[in-house]
Amino acid sequence: MIDGNNLPLIPQSWQWTKFSNIFDIGQGGTPKTSEKDYWSGTIPWLRSGEIRFNRIKESKESISELGLQNSPARLLPKGTVMLAMTGQGLTRGRAAILDIEASGNQSCAHMIPSKNTVISEYLFYFLWAEYWTVRRFDKGSNQPGLNTAIIKEFTLPLPPHPEQHRIIAKIEELFTQLDAGVASLKKAQAQLRRYRQAVLKAAFEGRLTQEWREEHKGEIEPANLRIFGIEQTSLKERKQTKSVLLEPIDEKDKENLPESWEISRIGKVVRIIDYRGRTPPYCETGIPHLRSQNIKNGKIVWQNLAFVSDETYNQYMTRGLPLKGDILMTTEAPLGEVALAPEQKFSIAQRIILLRPFENFLSPKFLMYQIKSDFFQNQLNRKGTGTTVTGVSSRNFQPILVKIPSLVEQNQIVDEIERCFSIVDEADKTITTSLRQSESLRQSILKRAFEGKLVPQDPADEPASVLLERIKAEKARQQTTTKTPKTPKRKTKHAP
Repeated sequence: MIDGNNLPLIPQSWQWTKFSNIFDIGQGGTPKTSEKDYWSGTIPWLRSGEIRFNRIKESKESISELGLQNSPARLLPKGTVMLAMTGQGLTRGRAAILDIEASGNQSCAHMIPSKNTVISEYLFYFLWAEYWTVRRFDKGSNQPGLNTAIIKEFTLPLPPHPEQHRIIAKIEELFTQLDAGVASLKKAQAQLRRYRQAVLKAAFEGRLTQEWREEHKGEIEPANLRIFGIEQTSLKERKQTKSVLLEPIDEKDKENLPESWEISRIGKVVRIIDYRGRTPPYCETGIPHLRSQNIKNGKIVWQNLAFVSDETYNQYMTRGLPLKGDILMTTEAPLGEVALAPEQKFSIAQRIILLRPFENFLSPKFLMYQIKSDFFQNQLNRKGTGTTVTGVSSRNFQPILVKIPSLVEQNQIVDEIERCFSIVDEADKTITTSLRQSESLRQSILKRAFEGKLVPQDPADEPASVLLERIKAEKARQQTTTKTPKTPKRKTKHAP
């Protein structure tokens, strides 16, 4: 237990001790950014975001000798254990080991073990085991964080030095086996993603329903019998709203298209309601307000929601209210996530557009799956613009090609896709469960390690209490030798 309260029993040869007893603890600093000579030197310089339960072999930034000398930053030796004291998301509380000499900013704490006391890897794994406990500590400011005073009060179960080696070896042996299993699971997960895209590719090339078309030959109404009327209706509406006029389809775009299918531009076969440029004021409770982060993997994510009042809803949703069968698509950060509109009252953010397929012509689910396909996503990404974040405007979105079979075949395609996906989803659930279990097993390994239950104790090992006494004596000796001797007063000679 890192907080020093209600400490559990540990083996007799172990000893609980504060971090301040066995580590040189400090924090980094930042040279003046206005001084160019302080930066881009040969000394690696870390930010807390680079600390991710990893071994650090390089840094994103560096400082010069001059920057080191004129700032609180300190050159740290290899083997130093770093701890992120502040940072976004899950950064705070993460640890790392330096495999290089490096320095860090003020958000990075460092712990340098006393010689022959604590092996760096032992401390690293202990901090990993206590990650969530560490995160509960903060320095009492507006931004949650740690400081070196808090870290010095942390307590560590200290085993004999030889036992630390055995514990580290066992952890790394078990973690290697666990990592191999996790890698296999992630590989299987990636294969499932590829299979999903293979299903969608077959679906929108007409291969998924090829046999079905042959069985129903002569019964299927070709899509081109209805598409002209739909496009004319769309053209009339676009002229009224002064929307962009779309180019006709090139004949080469129709190559390899199944005989009864048609191809059009999405702006001609759906109504688009664009909420870009309108971000409403939020409130603590009220009507759910969906942002781009709330649309993921074909579903609405009802977490991390914003809310708007009834008054704001009525003021900002004047471009059109969502209806059953509408599709929501993100236009930026991320681009191209899509889901069916939920059957409840909600408002929409500026990075989402609403797509309303013409009724009895284009199935909402069919269109949603087609948007998720590589055929559509590749076009979408080519239409995207932006340097840091890729986004697509309504104007650039409308010319994208969309394939259209008869409505009855669209429904058949949706059934086939969902049949294949249901099998994949079950396999994915099993893999996801196994990945969660592997993380739980990792924590279980660490827990047993620091309870003294992972490896057997050796009676021949020097007890940790003896080790601590030796450290205490060494510190006292260093303090004595570093004291500056008083200069004796010179006797003043008086003239005779």
